[in-house]
Amino acid sequence: MKVLVAILSVDRQIQVCTAKMLLIIGADPRAQIEFMFVQKVPVDEARNSVIDKFLEGDADYLICTDDDVGCDANPIELCFLEKDIIFLPTPIIQKGEVKMNVHYLTRGKGLQEVTKGGTGCFILSRKAAETIEKPLFQFKYGEDGRLLLGEDYYFSEKASKHFTLYVHNDYPCHHVKHLDLLTKL
Repeated sequence: MKVLVAILSVDRQIQVCTAKMLLIIGADPRAQIEFMFVQKVPVDEARNSVIDKFLEGDADYLICTDDDVGCDANPIELCFLEKDIIFLPTPIIQKGEVKMNVHYLTRGKGLQEVTKGGTGCFILSRKAAETIEKPLFQFKYGEDGRLLLGEDYYFSEKASKHFTLYVHNDYPCHHVKHLDLLTKL
């Protein structure tokens, strides 16, 4: 199995949790791994450039992660489940609250079907990348210029027309943000 691992980084720095995950992935002898670092903004353009590179090559799966996200477990394991799209659950701050970046049908352990997920860390099969109409990622804005839909939920909406979306709850990711603790009191 061939796997392309893409790391999206705006400032060319990765968190320790991301580095640890990359070391775990790189040490797995069951897959041929190619790493690529992408430094582009906005993030929808960065993710779409990763998809282009993935489709130009011959990798079977893409593991895409942001530079501030990392999993303690080995995401390569999930490629062997032969699912087309798997999100790794990642905490996010939304409207001042910390929550997971997936929308569950029913929450449980292990592999679960979801209606949409965030793309801080996800796995995509070649079949899915070839099937879903481009662009796969795109921000949607209202007439007033306000964000209506993030690029990851846009992807989820498009992908769910063709594929079942999954999250694997046994592979939670760290999401490291620099916070002013005074604002959290």
